[in-house]
Amino acid sequence: MPDDTSAPPPLPAAGGGGSVLRLPALLHRAALPELCGRLEALLRDHTSPPVVLDASAVEGVDAVLVETVARLTLLARRHGRALRVVAPPALHELLWLAGLTQLLDGRPADGPPGGCQP
Repeated sequence: MPDDTSAPPPLPAAGGGGSVLRLPALLHRAALPELCGRLEALLRDHTSPPVVLDASAVEGVDAVLVETVARLTLLARRHGRALRVVAPPALHELLWLAGLTQLLDGRPADGPPGGCQP
């Protein structure tokens, strides 16, 4: 299990050059296309890093949240951008157990831009 119990990094201040996509408290798989569209708009309209995915308000850490973080991270990477995830400790633990902690490293990937595809 990860032993990092430190608080998540702070979100960018208003006007601080970063952009934030906040996930809703109740997250449903049906919301994923809308979230992908909102992230694409942020990536297009805010070219300076960081882009932050704030998952701190999500009430349930489950497979839907893992899928959402994975798809949004992939979308950002396909656009050559990093996505910094602010996540509750339970999500860090679940991603660690699933071998997906690389989703939290905030690294952009090289490659062609692409959409949020299943």
